[in-house]
Amino acid sequence: MTMGTTSAAEHPLRVLRKHEHLSQRGLAAKSKVSRQTIVRAERGHAINSSTARMLCNYFGRSADELGLVVRWGEQPETETGHPLNDGMKRRGFLSLAVAGSVTRSADGGESWLTTGASGRWQTPAPRSDPAGLLAEVTRSYRLLEATTPSPELISPAQGHLALARQRLAGWDAAEMGKADARACAAAASEIASFTAWLQRDLNDLRSAWGHYHLSVELAQRSGPPFLAPYQMASLARLAAEAGDPHQALAVIDLARSQLRADAPPAAHGLLFCIEALAHTQADDRRSALVALDAAEQAAIPRASAPDPVWPWLSPVDYAKVSHYRMLCAARFGDTVAAEAAAAVAFPKLKSVKLRARALIDLARAYVRRREVEEACRLAMSALDLSRPLDSKQVIYQVMRLRRDLGPARSAEIRDLDGRLAAVSA
Repeated sequence: MTMGTTSAAEHPLRVLRKHEHLSQRGLAAKSKVSRQTIVRAERGHAINSSTARMLCNYFGRSADELGLVVRWGEQPETETGHPLNDGMKRRGFLSLAVAGSVTRSADGGESWLTTGASGRWQTPAPRSDPAGLLAEVTRSYRLLEATTPSPELISPAQGHLALARQRLAGWDAAEMGKADARACAAAASEIASFTAWLQRDLNDLRSAWGHYHLSVELAQRSGPPFLAPYQMASLARLAAEAGDPHQALAVIDLARSQLRADAPPAAHGLLFCIEALAHTQADDRRSALVALDAAEQAAIPRASAPDPVWPWLSPVDYAKVSHYRMLCAARFGDTVAAEAAAAVAFPKLKSVKLRARALIDLARAYVRRREVEEACRLAMSALDLSRPLDSKQVIYQVMRLRRDLGPARSAEIRDLDGRLAAVSA
């Protein structure tokens, strides 16, 4: 895709709609958003926050992924021919803290492109928007990540990060201005967290830990007030997944201490979800359930709630909380609760890697109950699902699960051994 020349027909909302074989009218019926609004959104026009949330909730994706972020100063004119007024910009769901071109969804990392007044993809001018240029490359890599194996992306991502850090070190504040320098630090923070995301998928947890730490450090040098707590949330989740619940809880406490009073519900909801995961790793079921209940309370829509702000644009809704409830229940071996939560969460899990990892967590619950046949079936489904993306983390997690099954005394375990041998070859 060539930036600046891509047609409006390739707007992300349109791409996702067609991927699900929906017409504009069909999407309107399913999402409860009017067809006229969908037409406007696909042409790059701003839409109101409540409508944007409905589309985000239907697809289970962030506003960035759906192409609904419209940069300040580049908003299309309204039907009356006048730009959107400043009050609407301030209250808009998609307003950005420092650089409108630097965007990301919560929890795990996919963020996409912004549109300009023409409705076409815009490439920022390099001399006026160096942070925007860095962010455009990062968003392109995130688009590729959905369909490209991590081993193929890690070297380009590391090179992109090295360039960003070199440029950041060389840019003189007097030349750029303090605001521009902070925006560049925010862009570099995003690159570092994306690199860490890839390293997690490669099961290189030590390198991922270092890059998440770097993303927090860069975020603290940047302007956006909510970026550092956001990056801390990613760091805390990695600590919980790596089996260090006390470190995860300490990072969560630090993130909460840096949240302002006007933090959006997604910030509180995600931190409660990750806290529940940490308590689960510490084998503290009661505290995990309390945190999950708090996350559900934060997910309840309230008219008085602060508007979402970058980078907390992706809603933490009931489906996302159910995903974490499934993870926790599975690790406690509660297959009934895990299956019930999965029924709510899975339809909204669009990421292949997240679906595969969730299947492995479900499989662990059945291992704990010694229901070998179901555990093997779920593990093989995870391998089949993630095989095109060559996810090393999925393979590693299935290998760990296989060790817990013990000797190959059943046909199901032997089938799993054969599948593991095929993907590891």
